[in-house]
Amino acid sequence: MTFRKVIVWLNIFKNLGINLLRLNNFAQARFLTDRETLIWLKEKNIGITRFGDGELSYLSGYSFQHQKQEPVLRKKLKKILTTYNHNSPFLLALPYDICFNEHQKRNLPKTVWNSAKFSLLPYIKREHVYGSAFCFRISIVLDEEKNEYAKILLQLFRDKEIMYVGSGEPFPGLISPRYFIKTQPTNAFDEYYQLIEIINKRAKEFENPCVLLSCGITATALSAELNSMGILSYDVGLCFTHRLAKYIEPPTNILV
Repeated sequence: MTFRKVIVWLNIFKNLGINLLRLNNFAQARFLTDRETLIWLKEKNIGITRFGDGELSYLSGYSFQHQKQEPVLRKKLKKILTTYNHNSPFLLALPYDICFNEHQKRNLPKTVWNSAKFSLLPYIKREHVYGSAFCFRISIVLDEEKNEYAKILLQLFRDKEIMYVGSGEPFPGLISPRYFIKTQPTNAFDEYYQLIEIINKRAKEFENPCVLLSCGITATALSAELNSMGILSYDVGLCFTHRLAKYIEPPTNILV
């Protein structure tokens, strides 16, 4: 067993022990549905920071093909979880389904979430509100009216001057960003502070800026920091726009 695997399993066993002490917190927290998450964001006009299997496994010490282990990034992720409160300028979204073993409802493979589940419970706070980490993944959202859901999702970005940050093309046919900041496809955290500087500078040029982030685990940390700076930001991930488009009739540029 490699040194890295030893560290990972030590973290997992640590989280298992803490989990037993935090079960009551989990029972007293409020978890929004996919649709409730979108409505919450729109009504309160705040951004979102999402934790999925990648972020939670990263906290246990796993490295990924698209992001190597960085102590500073790991520290930022942990800080988001530990300092999140009622006054945070963003909604923290967590994959709470996995703690109830309800991943099958979204057709999520169980093996992907084993270590992630152990990393989540220690950070849940009683009487806090958490969003759904899957709210932008329309292919797996739990909503019977996906056509209506897609419209609600896109309304989040309406009348905003969009800046898109990611390695791929931004939302073809649905959203036309005013500014596109292309990141490197792997280890985007290497550009973290440069991205903060560029986004902050560009945001000052717009009246109603909104940043959409799709750069892996780095997007989670970026979104929290940008929202704390007063720049509305959504960690949207891949968002599967080719799947989203089929629920919009006709699929035209919603935003310009």
